[in-house]
Amino acid sequence: MRWTDAAVSMLLVAFSLVASLCHVAAGPSDFDVLDPWQYLHKGAETRLKFFENNQTLRSYQAFAHLISDPHLYSHLTSEDRQNLIDMLKDEVIKSAIQSLSYFAPDIYIQTILTDSNSQQIPVKWETGQDLRFVAMQTCCLSSELMPFCYVHNDTSNVPCEVHVEKLLIDVEEHKRLPNPRSRPPRYMPDHLEAEYLDDYEIGPAYKYRDDSVPSIYYSFPKYVLEELKQMVRRRQAGTNYADVDAMLYELFDDDSEGGVWETMQGQDVVIIGSLVPWYEIFALEHGASHAYTIEYNEVDHHYPGITTVTPDEYWGLGEGRQKFKVGFSISSIEHDGLGRYGDPLDPQGDFRAMRQLEDILEEGGILLLAIPVGRDLVVWNCHRVYGEYRLTKLLSRWTVERILGLNPDMLQDTVIIAPQPVKEMGISYDSDAVP
Repeated sequence: MRWTDAAVSMLLVAFSLVASLCHVAAGPSDFDVLDPWQYLHKGAETRLKFFENNQTLRSYQAFAHLISDPHLYSHLTSEDRQNLIDMLKDEVIKSAIQSLSYFAPDIYIQTILTDSNSQQIPVKWETGQDLRFVAMQTCCLSSELMPFCYVHNDTSNVPCEVHVEKLLIDVEEHKRLPNPRSRPPRYMPDHLEAEYLDDYEIGPAYKYRDDSVPSIYYSFPKYVLEELKQMVRRRQAGTNYADVDAMLYELFDDDSEGGVWETMQGQDVVIIGSLVPWYEIFALEHGASHAYTIEYNEVDHHYPGITTVTPDEYWGLGEGRQKFKVGFSISSIEHDGLGRYGDPLDPQGDFRAMRQLEDILEEGGILLLAIPVGRDLVVWNCHRVYGEYRLTKLLSRWTVERILGLNPDMLQDTVIIAPQPVKEMGISYDSDAVP
């Protein structure tokens, strides 16, 4: 499970506001624990736009200013005012975490282009849109015309839509948050297209994301992780996969012999692909001894019971690497090989990841798998959607023990954002099966 850097910025701003409020009301020394946000995410003030669109958090901000003003509510004692501040901080944390995965994953960008006739052309688009299509609209080459058409220099050998697309890319690059990593490829490479689309009856959909985090250690402070733990204990949804979380709570209520809950007690578990340690904490709270995460990005939350390694670090241990009885892969496999998270391009990346899981889990181990289902589709570079054909190939070497949240009709739907049923699978696989 992965949450975007933009979403983390929202949480950061929420904490920063509470920190400043508390400094006014109670003095800086009482709230030094909030300072790590300033260290881990410098330049957060430039991301305030992510916060300003959240009405709930804006209400908290307004309330914060009121209760920190010594000229207002003068009847309050210092203790009463401090209690209000503590309550407000708790509510901001809960609200920010609950909103984290959905908060501003996509924002609108607006720019003004000046064409060859010195006419100013306003252009607005959503991050993640296909800029080739936006450029065609701007040049009035598509059916959805802009209020004004961009006029390109007639003497240029570069087509209007190619010229405008480059201008729009330059705008997005200028607005990209600092990141030493190269941006993932915007478009499916021509030489890989046939292999990427081999299992699909229809061409790719487009929803571009750059979720490659900077090559520094990605971390959440302790008080956020403690709140995640409390959310598990309250049986709340902690991700943008609320249905998945509900199914997992249901699955872990079954303590029968041989079930996943019974198998996991006192055992180390593995989580595949995770920036925010929701499922790590979920596993620990349900009896796991330790949670190991294998993630392309460098992550270290400094939290007891959680260890994160990169794939290179894990496989580099050779025959001495640990194997696990229980594994979680929640919204991870469908991303492998698309480059979104800084991983190498590989049309068969999801199949290779499933084969690797056979070597990560012990013989007879259990994998909890959640992936998008619908009609077979590649949504570049966001994810794959699994229908009757590719889902069958993906699971061909595994024994499916139990499925929650899936009905056959789902596999016929053409969707971009797809539901994710949970499959409990055993590692007793057919070595002769493909892929």
